[in-house]
Amino acid sequence: MLQIDIVGFSGENLILEVDTHPNNGRSSATKSEQVDWKVNQNISVDSISAITWKEMPGSEDVFSRSRPAELGSNLKHWRGIVNDDAEDFSVYIYSITWVKKVGNIRTTHIFDPIISIKPSTSPLVPIGIVAGVLGLSSLLYWRMERMNLIKKNRRLKDENDKLTLNIGK
Repeated sequence: MLQIDIVGFSGENLILEVDTHPNNGRSSATKSEQVDWKVNQNISVDSISAITWKEMPGSEDVFSRSRPAELGSNLKHWRGIVNDDAEDFSVYIYSITWVKKVGNIRTTHIFDPIISIKPSTSPLVPIGIVAGVLGLSSLLYWRMERMNLIKKNRRLKDENDKLTLNIGK
């Protein structure tokens, strides 16, 4: 599970943390991963009123099957689940519409973070597999060549021994 904590704001921008580390609004998730957005207590972010995909070039809707939605009635905890068929390295650009409360005054703001989708396997895994297959194939080829050379040398030695015996008679 990816938990994105909303710990404060600076001007129009929310301050987000993942695992207690600031992430500047850039998070990463895996396919089928649950993503939670939680507003910390005792900050002037009153609520989240929407988390929506920004339909634009380079942005993929990776939550199309389980859109981010509020949990409970206080609008401070939202959850979505990344599609199981989201493309590796795809990027979800979205908007968090949030309400700032200072005293009795509430104002609505929009913050645009991103979530990128981690690859299902490391990009080096296929390269490692290919390298392993090529290495094993090469090893088997040269071993077979060596065995053929040994057989050829034995056959030549046997022929040489027969000639030596025939000459000696």
